[in-house]
Amino acid sequence: MSKQSDNINQAWLLALNEISIKLRNAGDLTERAVDAIDYLIGFGKMERGLVLLTDEDREHFYVLAARNNREESIPGQIDPAGKQLILQCLNTNQMLLRDEQLSEDSDEIVSQVAVPLSSENRLLGLLFFEQRQQEPFEAAFLEFLGVISGQFAQAIAIDRLKAAVQREIDTRSEYTSLVTHQLRVPLTSIGGYTDMIAAELVGPLTDKQQEFLGTIQRNVGRMSELIRTLGEINRIDSGRKRYKMTRIDLNDLLIEVTSQLEESFSDRDQHLVLTVEPDIPDVFADRDAVSRVLTHLLKNASHYSEDDTEIRLTARQISEQVEIQVADDGFGITGTDQDQLFTLFFRAESEAVRQQFGWGLGLALSKRLVEDQGGQIAFQSKIDQGSEFSFTLQIADYAKNPT
Repeated sequence: MSKQSDNINQAWLLALNEISIKLRNAGDLTERAVDAIDYLIGFGKMERGLVLLTDEDREHFYVLAARNNREESIPGQIDPAGKQLILQCLNTNQMLLRDEQLSEDSDEIVSQVAVPLSSENRLLGLLFFEQRQQEPFEAAFLEFLGVISGQFAQAIAIDRLKAAVQREIDTRSEYTSLVTHQLRVPLTSIGGYTDMIAAELVGPLTDKQQEFLGTIQRNVGRMSELIRTLGEINRIDSGRKRYKMTRIDLNDLLIEVTSQLEESFSDRDQHLVLTVEPDIPDVFADRDAVSRVLTHLLKNASHYSEDDTEIRLTARQISEQVEIQVADDGFGITGTDQDQLFTLFFRAESEAVRQQFGWGLGLALSKRLVEDQGGQIAFQSKIDQGSEFSFTLQIADYAKNPT
């Protein structure tokens, strides 16, 4: 609490906590603001209240939430003097008060207060309250409203930030989808015709022509993998990725993945050592996604290690999870590069790394695939001593809906 809040009594502190909870709740900002205003009107025994938002130029504003004794209120019901108070508050960015006796025959006073909502010196809107009592607003209660305004301003600022981030994600997602689609169509055609020519379906080829076509096929494959990976990352980031979560025999999956990579490891005389803890439990995960992560980590270990070296794949149970680890004795990763390792398109500056073909997307995708399934991915590495990547998966027996 700030020094200004020293005079707020215990009841107001409890009210502040209640309003903070309502504003932090999930759901639409309007619904949260209405709940908070309803509570404030009841707590302060006020006639009406509203939350008004404005744009950055203060040229346009709209009512986010308007309540009148816990019933929806029409903003136009505010009298002209109240509207003038609101405009002055927006122009001055200061709390303003207005008190007026209801009539000569009444002891009641109409009290109105407009409280600016500001975040980082930027006016977002205001709170407006009106009460009809024999006394105007107490000074301590006005101080309380000043504290409350910070809670509202924070909620509004966070909501706007989330909306801006989502717009950015949506724009990037649409752009990526368009680009990958436009690339996939001609690439499929190139790949198809290249395969037909390489199979000599349109006539015999010389050895040199076969060599050139082999280069084209490899590059088509690389571009296809790039497009596939970009598309998958885009689906994850935009929330459109769907996972088929099932009970998986982990030992069986590890054997399957290592068998598929056996030939490429043998070509470099690299030795893949698989160590699985006895009675390793089933996990609850998407089989294809886990296979993709395993394949990438193992290929990475192979690419960034010398020939005739050992790569170790282990699996063990840790509490309610299984940890899978891929370790090598390869080139290692510098401290500077480690900070950016999971960044899209990042590739280390090391000459040994640059000699290996890659797009800098595999680790970024692997991190997303693991975390989307409730796991964590981690690593440790030292230059010229190798790297160790590990990730966790939930054990099926502890999952909420294992199948």
